Amino acid sequence: EEEDERTIAHLLIEQVEFANVLVLNKTDLVSCAELDCVEGIIKRLNPGAKVIRSQFGVVSPKLLMNTRSFDVGAASMLPGWAAELQGKGSNHKPETEEY
Repeated sequence: EEEDERTIAHLLIEQVEFANVLVLNKTDLVSCAELDCVEGIIKRLNPGAKVIRSQFGVVSPKLLMNTRSFDVGAASMLPGWAAELQGKGSNHKPETEEY
């Protein structure tokens, strides 16, 4: 949206910070050093997230579904979550209205 001044980098960082499970796909296309670097950045942004490496999008559904890893108490402490709930978030249209 035109009013939403966040960059794609900011949106991606928000996604990583909030996720409980992150899938790093196409890991066969980068070196071990590059993969370790990316994983290190992710761990700094979200130390509690489970990181799953994959190739060709192959991930066991058991690793993604019913993880019981969402904690509403912890999520409500995140600044972005709290701002959205109070109507003070960015001026973007929620996905429920956008799509």
